[in-house]
Amino acid sequence: MTVVQELRRSRAYNWGAIYVLDSEEDDFDPDSVREGGSVWATSRWITIGVLNARTVFSDDARGTNVEMVVRVQDRPVDVADYNQVIDLPSGVVNIGDAHENDNVELHPGWWLVQINLDPPEEARTVEIYLSPRC
Repeated sequence: MTVVQELRRSRAYNWGAIYVLDSEEDDFDPDSVREGGSVWATSRWITIGVLNARTVFSDDARGTNVEMVVRVQDRPVDVADYNQVIDLPSGVVNIGDAHENDNVELHPGWWLVQINLDPPEEARTVEIYLSPRC
């Protein structure tokens, strides 16, 4: 397996979510996805529940940062907590939230998004793997 691109971020997510969607998606409604669980998806976008920085009141030494790594690979990983295929008509995936996001240039089409969360509820560590749909 070859990693083509890698993106790493460590920061607070004040809304408790990371969004993965096409950079030109204009029909995204984050309020429509709160149905329980940690990952909500359609064929055009994915919402990942993470630690909500605004709700942390403890003196936890780890603070409120969420560690995220995104890897674009030539093929899927063998095991992932969540698997979702999304359509990226522009070929650019936007990953982040309302405060800050990154664009990762791919190619237009369907992509497999595999996600691992630790812990599964209010994740502090998020691994996202993107590979062309087989």
